[in-house]
Amino acid sequence: MLPPCVLLIEEALPEIRKRVSKEMYSSGSNQVEISRLLGVSQAMVSKYLKEDIIISTHMEDYIENLCCDLTVTALSNGNRLDMTSKFCEACLIMKSRNVINDAYIERTGYDLPEISCFRIEADKNVSRVIDELVKALDYLNRHPIIDLIPAVKINIASIIEDPDGGYKVVAFPGRLTYVDGKLIAIKTPEINASNHLSSIICAVRKNNPGINSIMNVAFNEDIGSALERMMMKVFYLDRKVSDPLEELGRTDLNGYNYIVDPGDFGIEPCLYVLGNSSLSVTARAVKIHREINIISRK
Repeated sequence: MLPPCVLLIEEALPEIRKRVSKEMYSSGSNQVEISRLLGVSQAMVSKYLKEDIIISTHMEDYIENLCCDLTVTALSNGNRLDMTSKFCEACLIMKSRNVINDAYIERTGYDLPEISCFRIEADKNVSRVIDELVKALDYLNRHPIIDLIPAVKINIASIIEDPDGGYKVVAFPGRLTYVDGKLIAIKTPEINASNHLSSIICAVRKNNPGINSIMNVAFNEDIGSALERMMMKVFYLDRKVSDPLEELGRTDLNGYNYIVDPGDFGIEPCLYVLGNSSLSVTARAVKIHREINIISRK
């Protein structure tokens, strides 16, 4: 007997704890705080901080997304219940999209069994998506990304699937504005609040069902250098060949979490940060900003 959750706990959970420990520590958390939220000893946290990241054969992109979610949840006053719920939700999503199946077959020789976990729903409703967007904004204000703000300002959007297969997109109305060093939203997130990001994320979802959220930031040479140093996979749109939405609608991004639009006459270049949730995209944006600061100090 090997339930899928046991496979994840044995093969993925230690690596997830290690990555979250490193991210929280880099963001200013101490080892005691990290151990409390992850449910491990301080000695284990110290061990995690000294170890290298291990790339997963089957689940790397999902693990990286989950680690971003968990880091933002922890640094936004989340508790151990919040962290556990995030892990279980990610487990269900990976099972529903057959991400775990290859690893399960390799381990057991059998296909993944059909199992429904108790009291857990993978689908997100509107109120939950709104709550995550608010937490994502709070995280950005705890970790400012002033160097990533474009002239057109930024926004974050998350997609919700309708039962009939359609989509709703929730975003901040009027975008987010820096006032006295703080990002301000004029209203709470709403459905259909950003036509631009809605069109981008809906196009991306045609071939990339694991991508649920998007954030637009600036793009310049410094940001490009940061992404290169971070060894991130970046997809570059070609405005001279086709319409960007048509290109995205037929592209399998396959692990690319960053899209560069080089811009055009009267159109500012920008970087679209993708993820499975608004928490993961904001965590990625903060990582880019952190890398820019590291480069500038050298």
